[in-house]
Amino acid sequence: MNNKTVIFFFVALIVIFGIWFFVMQPKPVPTGQNPGSTATTTVETPAPDQTAGWLIYTDEAHGFSFKYPENFGANVWRPTVWPPKVTFASAGQDPLAAGCPNVQSSSGIAVTQKPGTTKSGIAYTLYSGSDVGAGQLYSDYCYVFDGGQGLSSVIDFIIQSHTACGFSGCGAYCGTQYESECTNLNRQKDIEMPLQQMIDTVNFSAPVSVVPESKTITLDDNNTTLNLSVGGTFLLKLGEGYDWNINVSDQSVVSRQVNISVIRGAQGVYAAHKVGTADLNAVGVPVCRSSVPPCAAPSINFKLHIAAK
Repeated sequence: MNNKTVIFFFVALIVIFGIWFFVMQPKPVPTGQNPGSTATTTVETPAPDQTAGWLIYTDEAHGFSFKYPENFGANVWRPTVWPPKVTFASAGQDPLAAGCPNVQSSSGIAVTQKPGTTKSGIAYTLYSGSDVGAGQLYSDYCYVFDGGQGLSSVIDFIIQSHTACGFSGCGAYCGTQYESECTNLNRQKDIEMPLQQMIDTVNFSAPVSVVPESKTITLDDNNTTLNLSVGGTFLLKLGEGYDWNINVSDQSVVSRQVNISVIRGAQGVYAAHKVGTADLNAVGVPVCRSSVPPCAAPSINFKLHIAAK
C-alpha cells in the first residue's frame, strides 16, 4: 500500500467521523417546549361583537349613524326616552339648547364637561349632570359631535332611577324583590359603560343630498296638522284682502325664512329646523277696515299645528 492510498484512507475516515458526530449531536429545544414535543401555533379567537344584533339609527341627510340595543334599562332604572333623542344643531345654534336643554348653562344644575374620542377616533364632548325630583334621580348624558361646517350632532340619554339606587341604599325598593338590584346597582358598569359602547359605534359618512319638501298652506288647512320633515319648507298663502298678524309658538322648531320674495297673497316661506312641534296662529284683519269709511267685516283666525320629524 503506497503513501497516497494511506493518506486517502485517513481523509475518508475523518470525513465519515465528522458526519457521524454532527448527526449524533442533540438538537437545542425551544424555550418552554419539552424535549420530544411538537411545536404548536396558537390562534387567537377574536372577541365577540357585543353590538351584534343592535339596531342602527341612520340620518342620511347628515351622514350620521350609530348603533343601540332595542331595549335598555332594568327594573330599578330606565331611560326616559328610547331610542335616545338625536338633534342636529345648525351653525350659530347652541347644541345644548337645541338637543340637551337639561344641561345647558341656564338649567341651574351642575354640569360636567369632558372631551373624549370614540374607538374609531371621532371626537366628542360629554356634558353630564343630574337633577332630583319626587325621589327620582335624573342623570343626563349629552354627547355632542362636531359634524363639520358648523353642524353639531347631539345624542341625549336621560336615565331615571331612585335616588338611593347605586348609592348603597334601597329607598322605595327596600323589602321588595328589587332591593338587591337597587343596592348593588353599579352606575359605571351598568349604565355608563353601555352608553360608551353605543357612542363608540358613531359613524360619519358623506351626506346624501336630499331635496327639501315644500308645501303650500291655504285657508283650507285651518285647524289641521302639517307633518314636515326637518329641513322641509312650506309656503303660507292665506290670500289677499286681509292684513295678517302671524305668530309661531316655537321658532326654534319652525320659523319664517327671511329675505325670500313670495307671490301675491302669500305671507312667507317657513322652514322646519329640528324635531318638535309648534303652532302657527294668524289673525287676519280685513283691509277694508282701514278705508274711509271703514267696513264692518269681521276678522278671521287661522291655526296650523306643525309636527317636524
